[in-house]
Amino acid sequence: MKTSTEVYRELKAPQFSEAQANTLVEILQAGGIVEPEPPESELDRIERYLVAEPFEAFAIEMTNGATYRIQRRGECSFSRHGSVQLLGLDDAKWSLLSPDHIIRVQKI
Repeated sequence: MKTSTEVYRELKAPQFSEAQANTLVEILQAGGIVEPEPPESELDRIERYLVAEPFEAFAIEMTNGATYRIQRRGECSFSRHGSVQLLGLDDAKWSLLSPDHIIRVQKI
């Protein structure tokens, strides 16, 4: 049986929004198809990686195929509206990533 987090990540890959992926996981949990624990969202994973001691580099993969490597804690943060902010992309001071387009976050 797959975990809720595994199913959540598979659903995010074909561009389901966070809300849609969570709803589908809840339906699958109710049917006993996946384990009942709540899925860890990619935003939860980013937050966990940012506060970890010692800090370890991680990558954020987007629906358009772009991958952003976070080498230092200060390169990534959250806006007050929940978007992921990255420092120094595309000659901009800060760039915003929509949570709906983040498919995978993993350590490098």
